[in-house]
Amino acid sequence: MKIVGWGELASRMDKSNRASALSCWYMEMQDGAWENAQEVQRSYPQARILGKSRVRFGFEDGLQVIVRFNFGSGGAVIVFAGDTKAMRKYSARKSPKK
Repeated sequence: MKIVGWGELASRMDKSNRASALSCWYMEMQDGAWENAQEVQRSYPQARILGKSRVRFGFEDGLQVIVRFNFGSGGAVIVFAGDTKAMRKYSARKSPKK
């Protein structure tokens, strides 16, 4: 799977443990060939599905990564990478107004 947005994650690799975990995750993402979000979640049971094409991945140190998949083309875009507090702000901006 082609992943766009690695630079966003690379900028957050300030800790050696984080660098190792993110590098492994990124390689696994590139090797993935999922057809839907449920298949992604089977590979990553801790991931959360955020609609038909978005999945949130959480890392031990609080880093949250949201990826939007285009399962038909075999590509994905990292649309968010940040801590839990920043993710809440991002999610609030993406939520429809009531």
